[in-house]
Amino acid sequence: MKKPNTLIKLIVAVLILGGLIFPYTGFAASPETLAVLSFDINAEKNKNLDYLKQGISTMFYSRLTSPEKVAVIPPKKMASLEPELKQLSGSELVHETARKTGSRYVLYGTITSLAGAFSIDAKVFDTAEKQYMAFFEQSKNSDDLIKRWIALPRPLTTKYSIAQRSPGNRWNRKSRKSSIN
Repeated sequence: MKKPNTLIKLIVAVLILGGLIFPYTGFAASPETLAVLSFDINAEKNKNLDYLKQGISTMFYSRLTSPEKVAVIPPKKMASLEPELKQLSGSELVHETARKTGSRYVLYGTITSLAGAFSIDAKVFDTAEKQYMAFFEQSKNSDDLIKRWIALPRPLTTKYSIAQRSPGNRWNRKSRKSSIN
């Protein structure tokens, strides 16, 4: 009679152990994915701000990537896709970027330079919810630009409870249903 009792205890122990381990391995959530497109630069023709395109992508990659929470598509991969995506705009660009990178979110925007001041406008489009969040920052000069730029991803870091690696100033957010299909 002791053998069935030992067998039952062994089965119960395996089930309990499996129940403790399985939820952490079988149902581990995959990180959200974000693709960052090169920002358009609007500036005087004699002012070359192209260096900002690479810097912006790198900054978002390093500040938003968080293992198990957010996976940002590496800037090199995005750069390799740009020639194919260059001919697209609007909703086609967003959805094709999401499809090619497997990303749920696509971030894109513009930097405008006028009379030494800068305006940074960005949108993050959620392809699953068909919504976007719009962000903007303004800088009175180029020295202040990085501080303003750092503040832009704060709504994303808040949404996913990611500790931002650098302090930011202020942020503005608007969530809207988009006409992008």
